[in-house]
Amino acid sequence: MASVEESKEKTLQIALNDLGRSENDLQAELDSLKEWFKTQKHLPEIPDDHILINQILSNKFHMEKTKKKIDTYYTIRSILPEIFENSNPNRPSMKSVLKQIALFPLGVTESGHRVGMFWMDLDKNDQTISPYNVASQIINSIEVMAHESITLPWITIHDYGKLTTEYLTKINPVTIKKTFVPLKMFSIRQKEIHIVNIPKYAEYS
Repeated sequence: MASVEESKEKTLQIALNDLGRSENDLQAELDSLKEWFKTQKHLPEIPDDHILINQILSNKFHMEKTKKKIDTYYTIRSILPEIFENSNPNRPSMKSVLKQIALFPLGVTESGHRVGMFWMDLDKNDQTISPYNVASQIINSIEVMAHESITLPWITIHDYGKLTTEYLTKINPVTIKKTFVPLKMFSIRQKEIHIVNIPKYAEYS
C-alpha cells in the first residue's frame, strides 16, 4: 500500500479531484455556509474555515446534509454531558485512557485514501476506564484529525488483540447506544475496515 507525502494543499487537491470539484466550487460553498451560520442563532460558534471545509468534503458538497450534520454535532454535545464534559485529556481518568486506547492516522495512499489504526490494550484492573471514557478518547482523536488534516475516505485497521471479556462485561445496551450516538456527529467516509488479532472468544466457528 504505497503512500504519498502529505501536505494540506496536496491532500485538498486529492479530495477535490475525487469529488470532481474545483477550489472555486469549494470557496463558493464555504462562503455560503458561513452566511448560513450567521442565521443560526442557536449555534454557539462559527468554526474556522478548515473545519467547515472538512464538513463540505465529508458530505460530498451536499449542503443540506452538511448543515444537518453541523447542527447534529452541537446537539449531541449538549445532550451527552457524560461523554463531553469529562473529556479533557488532562483529567486523571483520561490520562489513563490515553495509555490504553489509540486512534491515529498512518498516511495517505496513492489512490487518495487515509489509512488509520484503532488500537486498544485495556487494563482489566484499571477501574477508571469506562465506556464513556473510551468514547471521549475516540471523539477527541477524530476532532484532532479534523483540525490537523484534510478529510479523505478512510481505510481503518482495528486491532482487537487486547480487547478483554472483563471490559465487555461493563457494557450494557444503554451504554452502547450512548457511545455510538456521538459518531453521528461526523461524516466519516469509510472505504474499508480491516480487523486483526480477533480474540478467540469473538471468532466464528
